[in-house]
Amino acid sequence: MTARRNADEWNFTHHALSRAVDMALDPEELREAIERPVRPIESMAYPGVHLIHTDRIVLAVNLAAKRVITILWNTFDGRTLTRFDRNKDLDRCRDTT
Repeated sequence: MTARRNADEWNFTHHALSRAVDMALDPEELREAIERPVRPIESMAYPGVHLIHTDRIVLAVNLAAKRVITILWNTFDGRTLTRFDRNKDLDRCRDTT
């Protein structure tokens, strides 16, 4: 069993915050995704990046830094994961600070 994460200890890149606003996500949905993910998996293409899946969204996160890098819609059939791992969009989203 995975230990529950405390969302208050996490931060979001500027890009992730912009995505949350653009997607009109409820802060409680983001909290729920961090604290009780449905299916967290390690990215095959980006070392150190994990994808936290919920029923509606996918968070790309750096678990060690407790940082949300970007947010995507979950397509329910795995296409988000495949498309995300095959392109370099995450490189544009990386926080350089």
